[in-house]
Amino acid sequence: MGCGPDHWPLHAHEFGWPAGKEAHSLWVQMATETGIPGIVMFGGFYLTCIVRCWLLLRSLKPEDPPWFADTCRMTIASLCGFAVAAQFVSLETLELPYYVALLGAGTLCTYERYRREAQAIQDNNPPDAFTADAFTADAFTADALAADAGPPDWRDAITAGSSDSRLADYGVAPFPGGDSRIHVMN
Repeated sequence: MGCGPDHWPLHAHEFGWPAGKEAHSLWVQMATETGIPGIVMFGGFYLTCIVRCWLLLRSLKPEDPPWFADTCRMTIASLCGFAVAAQFVSLETLELPYYVALLGAGTLCTYERYRREAQAIQDNNPPDAFTADAFTADAFTADALAADAGPPDWRDAITAGSSDSRLADYGVAPFPGGDSRIHVMN
């Protein structure tokens, strides 16, 4: 099961190395400290992200926004570069590869949402009038926003002088008198 996180330098002298010696390989050091289960999960974290980005890259259609492919390529290249570089230095607290994996995971989630909304539009059943055109260039013009306002929610019905207790959740105090709307950001 390994010698425990960050404990290899404490046990290095037992294997003929000077006391406090690092393994100088992230993969070897993680394997000795966390054992087989730990290195499988650690490597699997990055490998899963690489494989899923690769599969997404292969399945993209020409009409999909190009930034999905670009982000997948960046994630794959960055994590592969990290895997090679980590072979030569112990960097168990380096945060950048985690952020790169987060970028890849965010791309996967965003593409899935984009795909579902595009399919709903194609089926003529948009899930939400405002977000249906969220990925097109003209989605945020004044006419498009007015046409795609969608059904009002309770925040749109609040008027000045309203005593609705839900306003306190948003830190908004109703204005006394008048009938103009109090616009609370969604």
